[in-house]
Amino acid sequence: MNPALLATVVLIALAGTASGLCYGRSRQWANAALVLLAAAALALLVIGLRAPAGAARTVTISDGQLPPDADQAAAFELQGDGLSAAQWHDLPARPLRWQAATEAALRLEFPRQLALGRMFALTLHRSPASALAATAATVAPAWRLQLLDENKRLLAQADGAGGQATVHWLPPVAQALLLQARVLDAAGQVLAQGPVPLLVQEAAPLQVQARLGAPSFDAQALNALLVASGALVDWQVTLGKTVTRHETARAALHAPDLMVIDAAQFEHASPAARSALLAPVAAGVPLLVLATNAGDSALWAQQFQLPLRAQPAEPLRLLKLEGGLELPGTALAPATAAAGPWTAPDQRQPWLWQRRWQAGRIAWLGVSDWHRYAIDNPQALAAWWQALLDRLQLQHPVDLAWQLPDGMPVAGERTVVCARGVRAEMAVRLSGGSSGGLSGGLAAGLSTNEPEAEQVLHLQRRADTTDAACAALWPRRAGWHTLQAPAGSVAPARFYVFDATDWPLWQRALRQDASARYAARAPTAATPRSAPLPAWPAAALFTLAMLGLWWRERR
Repeated sequence: MNPALLATVVLIALAGTASGLCYGRSRQWANAALVLLAAAALALLVIGLRAPAGAARTVTISDGQLPPDADQAAAFELQGDGLSAAQWHDLPARPLRWQAATEAALRLEFPRQLALGRMFALTLHRSPASALAATAATVAPAWRLQLLDENKRLLAQADGAGGQATVHWLPPVAQALLLQARVLDAAGQVLAQGPVPLLVQEAAPLQVQARLGAPSFDAQALNALLVASGALVDWQVTLGKTVTRHETARAALHAPDLMVIDAAQFEHASPAARSALLAPVAAGVPLLVLATNAGDSALWAQQFQLPLRAQPAEPLRLLKLEGGLELPGTALAPATAAAGPWTAPDQRQPWLWQRRWQAGRIAWLGVSDWHRYAIDNPQALAAWWQALLDRLQLQHPVDLAWQLPDGMPVAGERTVVCARGVRAEMAVRLSGGSSGGLSGGLAAGLSTNEPEAEQVLHLQRRADTTDAACAALWPRRAGWHTLQAPAGSVAPARFYVFDATDWPLWQRALRQDASARYAARAPTAATPRSAPLPAWPAAALFTLAMLGLWWRERR
């Protein structure tokens, strides 16, 4: 008990006892009883006694339905796949008895937004007990994943290997697309099918500044790849002591996204020139070093704490990279995959090392001769370079950006949208929603004249987000939705809301995952619960006792 509360109760008891003794000495036994009764009632009113709430009540949850009295449950018993993440979020943490479901389920992984020119990848994962395998005993268990366009034409197809399959497709134009994914068994029967929304956007051109100390076929191939991708390239190559070839960008480079140098450029530069090269890196621009012509290991160890050692020329050391590429390593390479502040993403065959440099990043590319694939396999070469640039985490600085729902937003269920970089509360307008799938061109011009299709969301700070304001919403209809912020603050954002009947096996997997996360954070045993006794009986008893004492004193 609180010490102050205990002291108050003691004082009430002492005052009541003293008053009762005084009435007892005068043989006023009725008054003494009334005083003691009033003191006891007042003490009970101050303490606020609690009574056990009864036996711990277990609420059963089945078929994804949330019982109306779930908030009062002491424990949950779960039958089936469980609830969605939004439903579990609204419930208090209670012990959960649940046998994880073993029914068929699948999971889809794909980007909701994609820059034009990037490869779209859709991956489907099957649960081990999935019913997607062929049912005929005479047919070997096999299945296929297909990607279809809005007109049901086949775009890409992949055979399922075990429990996973991935299809790739290169979008030709920037628009909102509502593709379809289909799973077929060995006999060609459709086992699962549903929409795959994809928003293809025009990408801001990459701004690259290159300073190379010697010409090479690799640098020329890299230049050609960047120019073909629409990047703004400021390319300078030293051909001799007094001869330099300079290729200027078609537009001015206001803030380079990437700087590229070769090792010879840095090794042969003066200290002042090296400081000038590193100044943008310290300000936050990533620097990529092409290490083919590196020769001064002491310089790199002293300047960047990068220990290099000579690699044996024979036998030729080939590194296997993404897309089936095999490239030889450079003559100088770091001694280990983790050398001081430098780390390699691929620990088994390290070919790219990175380290922080003040506000920026420096990357060391330890492979060469990729120009051979510019003719033999240009698509694989472009994909490998795109993956490399992704590892460098090239990002255009933005003051305000949307954080759209992850997973699978479903009509009628709560979801959350956030805006990162919001410094105060902000109201945004949500519009859209269409029954039935709209093709990209029609969805891009979706009318929002229907008043019931518009909502005003008030983004507010939340305790679990540091630099974002969020709002909860309940989309009423499936289809494309548009988030429109006040003019000039941020560009509109679009996201797709699925219908409740889309991808039932995927929704089952999401509920299973959400239930598993809730079970992980729920307590293992029920906490004894109690309910406070009502205060009015003690207050009424105190009042009646004092009124009775006053009436007897007035007689």
